[in-house]
Amino acid sequence: QYQQIIYDWNDTDKDYPSDKTIHQLFEEQVGKTPDDVAVIYEETKSTYKELNEKANRLANYLRQISDIKASTLVALCLDRSEYMLVAILAVLKAGGAYVPIDPSYPDDRIHYILTDTNTKLLLTNEIYGKKLSQVNTLSIIPLDNAILQQQLLLQSTVNLEIVTNSTDLMYVIYTSGTTGNPKGVMIEHRSIVNRIQWMNNVYPLNRSDKILQKTPYVFDVSVWELLWANCYGTCVVFAEPNGHKDTQYIRELVAKESITIVHFVPSMLSTLLEILESKGLSSGIMSKLRYVFCSGEALSLKQVKKFQELLPNVEIHNLYGPTEASVDVLSYDCNNKNIQTVLIGKAIQNTTLYVLDDNLNPVPISAVGELYIGGVGLARGYLNRADLTAEKFIANPFQTEEEKIYNKNTRLYKTGDLVRWLPDGNLEYIGRNDFQVKIRGYRIELGEIENALSSYDGIKQNVVIAKEHKNVEEGNKYLVGYYVSESKLNEENIISYLQKKLPEYMMPSVLVHLKELPLTINGKLDRKALPEPEFSSGDHYVAPRSEVEKQVCEIWANVLGLAIDVGIHDDFFSTEDKVIINKTVITNVEEQLLSFAQERLWFIEKYEEGTNAYNIPMIFKLSNDIKLDILEKSIGSVVARHEILRTLIKENNEEELGDKQYQQIIYDWNDTNIDYLNDKTIHQLFEEQVEGTPDNIAVIYEETKLTYRELNERANQLANYLKQIHDIKLDTLVVLCLGRSEYMLITILAVLKAGGAYVPIDPSYPNDRVKYILADTGTKLILTNEVHKSRLEEISKQQIEILAVDSGKMQKQLSLQLVNNPNAKVKSTDLAYVIYTSGTTGNPKGVMTEHIGVINLKYDMTNKLRVMDNEVILLFANYVFDTSVEQIILSLLNGHVLLLIPNQLWLDKEVFYHYLSTNNVTHMEISPKFLEQCDLSKISSLRRVIAGGEALTDNSYSKIISNSSCEIINSYGPTEVSITSIINIIGNNNIAIGKPIANISCYVLDNNLMPLPIGGIGELYIGGVGLARGYLNRPDLTAEKFIANPFQTEEEKIYNKNTRLYKTGDLVRWLPKLRDLYSDENFNLTIWDEYGPTEATVGTCNSKICLDKDLTIGKPYSNYRILVLDNNLMPLPIGGIGELYIGGVGLARGYLNRPDLTAEKFIANPFQTEEEKIYNKNTRLYKTGDLVRWLPDGNLEYIGRNDF
Repeated sequence: QYQQIIYDWNDTDKDYPSDKTIHQLFEEQVGKTPDDVAVIYEETKSTYKELNEKANRLANYLRQISDIKASTLVALCLDRSEYMLVAILAVLKAGGAYVPIDPSYPDDRIHYILTDTNTKLLLTNEIYGKKLSQVNTLSIIPLDNAILQQQLLLQSTVNLEIVTNSTDLMYVIYTSGTTGNPKGVMIEHRSIVNRIQWMNNVYPLNRSDKILQKTPYVFDVSVWELLWANCYGTCVVFAEPNGHKDTQYIRELVAKESITIVHFVPSMLSTLLEILESKGLSSGIMSKLRYVFCSGEALSLKQVKKFQELLPNVEIHNLYGPTEASVDVLSYDCNNKNIQTVLIGKAIQNTTLYVLDDNLNPVPISAVGELYIGGVGLARGYLNRADLTAEKFIANPFQTEEEKIYNKNTRLYKTGDLVRWLPDGNLEYIGRNDFQVKIRGYRIELGEIENALSSYDGIKQNVVIAKEHKNVEEGNKYLVGYYVSESKLNEENIISYLQKKLPEYMMPSVLVHLKELPLTINGKLDRKALPEPEFSSGDHYVAPRSEVEKQVCEIWANVLGLAIDVGIHDDFFSTEDKVIINKTVITNVEEQLLSFAQERLWFIEKYEEGTNAYNIPMIFKLSNDIKLDILEKSIGSVVARHEILRTLIKENNEEELGDKQYQQIIYDWNDTNIDYLNDKTIHQLFEEQVEGTPDNIAVIYEETKLTYRELNERANQLANYLKQIHDIKLDTLVVLCLGRSEYMLITILAVLKAGGAYVPIDPSYPNDRVKYILADTGTKLILTNEVHKSRLEEISKQQIEILAVDSGKMQKQLSLQLVNNPNAKVKSTDLAYVIYTSGTTGNPKGVMTEHIGVINLKYDMTNKLRVMDNEVILLFANYVFDTSVEQIILSLLNGHVLLLIPNQLWLDKEVFYHYLSTNNVTHMEISPKFLEQCDLSKISSLRRVIAGGEALTDNSYSKIISNSSCEIINSYGPTEVSITSIINIIGNNNIAIGKPIANISCYVLDNNLMPLPIGGIGELYIGGVGLARGYLNRPDLTAEKFIANPFQTEEEKIYNKNTRLYKTGDLVRWLPKLRDLYSDENFNLTIWDEYGPTEATVGTCNSKICLDKDLTIGKPYSNYRILVLDNNLMPLPIGGIGELYIGGVGLARGYLNRPDLTAEKFIANPFQTEEEKIYNKNTRLYKTGDLVRWLPDGNLEYIGRNDF
């Protein structure tokens, strides 16, 4: 038997890549599957290549700014997200070892860890920077900082030279310590390489697997959740921060993302099983799930049996292992239907196990002893704790001669866990032999809590123990703190004091005052004599007053196993116990509080699909002098008196807008603050980019190519000319009337550099619209093309100076100007442009946009869209639409190529595809209806497409993705909020308009400006840095549409931030969990803004086309002539896209007092028949501006507008 338990059962040797580091394994996998998805976080996905390049950029940056050597400790204080994994990989690639810190830790604990590690470098989120700046020698790097993200884009994406070996440190994780301070466990690369290779050998992954990462990264289970997937070619899905506490969310995430592998602490598993059982949910909702791994606390037989019943097609495995032995060292298959006991199993590869007595002698099979662990998984020891390392890591007295030769299995770790061998070589867990406990997977030294309690003034003695809830599933322990003092202390103050010293999971759930601690006959603490905690509010007891309150109180008493009366104000659990206990209580409430009569009424309502059988109609005749306020109070009193009038049967548990949801939708979901270069202007960032990439191509238009230097110098020459000849000051409005060409970009940049703001006019605009904009802006200068100059002189009656920027004379004058950047001293809060949008009065309105909002958009879109190197961005939008600004800044402010598309080229799809493919376009933004007609697979270089300008429907999305594998982004944003304010990088076919971008807040409000709950449809109001200054010369409309923000926080008031909201007129609703906004139909289509002008100038015929929701407009009415013509007024064949012309008896006479516009829009009909000429019929056609095509069945299909 000695041979068996010491040597045979420890014969676990197996080859593994013992000379490799974790990041080497990851890099090898990147080479195998570069384009496979490696990470999913919310709606963001990153491939192996993208993840590796991000980590390489950060690793290179870390090496540049700090002297990172092998095993250098780098602290991380990050929320769960893709940044977390990027940071871990980057630290390892740079040569360091990471030290994870939970941002929710108390300041004292964080300060201790930073001091103990003596780290000089900390990677964090911006919001935690101030909290962590307490260590003066610390260099803090906020990973989500916009400036840093820009710096990282300049770093190399190539794998770094390896400076570490497998015996160097990989991480240091801090666990609870008996002294009152946590202790840092030092783990080497080879230990984790062995651990995850074992897992992949026993539970092999395939490329379709998805592993859920939900364990906080300060606990070592997170290590295999994070790295098993990415070292063996599958995908890791991140839960949202704090999502690991919400079992319902986890269940929904597993189903939504088709997750196949997940870890549960047994107590959390119980809650999942309870939810599945109580709601009658079948295992089909998690049909892709393959493996569930449990560890962290004892897994019971009852839990396993329930699991097998509810999830019969999923494997469950019990794992065991301390942090000091690299996560897990034993495993046990719990899938035998006849299982009688849940064991911790057998050793994993290259691990040895010994069950010893107090004298380090092996105990026989079935005898209880302490577990000692040996092998390659052992930690190096405790950081800066040589004494504790020597105590817990001892020399291995059972090392074989061969092991001595190869210096293997030299040490053992003393676990403190009591176990026993079973005859088949499995181990059974018995319990602890010290005062360490595990609660919900957290390993806790009770002594650390006792030390914190003893430091509180007035507490003489104390003891902390773990107890179990009586009527809750096994494993649901909670902590009770017993303290001795002269008199009962204010326990709320004690809890507040402890919260500053201990993490949340170590907080006692209840405190009990004692006059003295009970002792045994020999003077030791008698733990069995400690009284049961009482959860009642004592002197503040208030009895239940109604039947409902009585039922709820009884449920609480039953769940907690209380013999006392429960009052309505009793507060039982103030910390993490709420997660488990509240789920159990809620389940009971849901099952018990609906009466049979109520259920019957609900059933009848559902069965008859709406019935008024139980409605009692009453009619009251009101006199003219009725006091409505008194009537309202009277009705309110009746409603308040009768519960039934305030009763609602909720079919969806997420409908309430309580304090938590109010906090969520008003503040949490609007916590979008991210620092960026808010003192910069558009042209300043362009000039900085020119310095970085002077010889890169900036602009391509047909055969013309300009480098960044050439574009900048030509813009500078024009800007210097404008400053010399014209008195351009800050916010001076300069009108542009330009065709699509490189001159358009040169002129825009020149106006900004000179200090002005540009006002774009389309040369195809009717004369009256041009005249109105010129008068409204009061401009003194128009920059145009030579071909449009004479028309503009006629419209302006030569009262405005007009310069043709492409004329030979002007080009000669400009060649004499300096090419240096002018210094106009423009601020980010000065105007950048005024874009005119359609108005309900018939006249357009000028939206005044400042630089600051555009710069914010540039930084956030660059980060969110992961704009990479060598991008070619298509300028598709007409420059009179603000989408053009987004396309310009994403390219020219990031060093990419901006490709201008020639006019009308998009009408011939094959020519369109060829032009984009030839120029290697990677990014474009086009309306969904146009995209539907495109075969995006013919543009092989395309990486992403933004669908914007109008609602993206399910039908549209299905058509777009049917022939494309590129990334699709849904975007939303009115011109009044600096182009784009909400985006959704579409995943899992969720076509919601998405979440607000950085520094933008969104509110869904009713007519009284009150927030609506998740799912409630209301009007969207937008706040933040992107808001326009207002409407030019329209203070009335500005006041109506831009209102004071009633939700501004006190901090925002101090810094004068988020002061206003823009009233969009769009109906939306929040989606649960995803925090996405979903747009409903509304009579304010963003592609045309408002219908007023269209109705004012076209009449009902064109309105019929505009308002039709379907792509197929239909067949023409009788007595109407419908023609689809090209630019030469030639008819197009079936399937050909052209402009829609309408003729017939319904045509308007024209425009009142507008002969010019009438002549432009109502043309002579070149297809009039001889008979029609005789009877003077069908003499004219109306030019709609709409692009359509004939379908084979005679219907017309709407494509878009002919005014891009």
